[in-house]
Amino acid sequence: VACRALGNICTECFTMKSTETTSAISSSLPFDSAKSLCEGISSTLISALQDAAGSVRSMALFAVGNLVQTLYRLDDNCLLLTCALLTKIANIACDCLNDSNDKVVGNAIR
Repeated sequence: VACRALGNICTECFTMKSTETTSAISSSLPFDSAKSLCEGISSTLISALQDAAGSVRSMALFAVGNLVQTLYRLDDNCLLLTCALLTKIANIACDCLNDSNDKVVGNAIR
């Protein structure tokens, strides 16, 4: 799975700029579709965060960053991911702060 592509999907499919203000962002997908896509991306990223290859972990963290930034800006952010799934992602991302690969650590900080 291309983690960078998942990060781009988070940015492009879940967001659209309002015509009234550039800071207003909402989901451009129906809620059920957005929720399913978000959960699928999250599950895939959780697996990638535990990959043996540092480059995979690094790009997975980049994608997690995109996902979290997008969710933060969405009106229904608390509904797209369960607290348990979000907590699992956060815990794994925090574990990556101790990674031996500097790129992984840099993206974990992001």
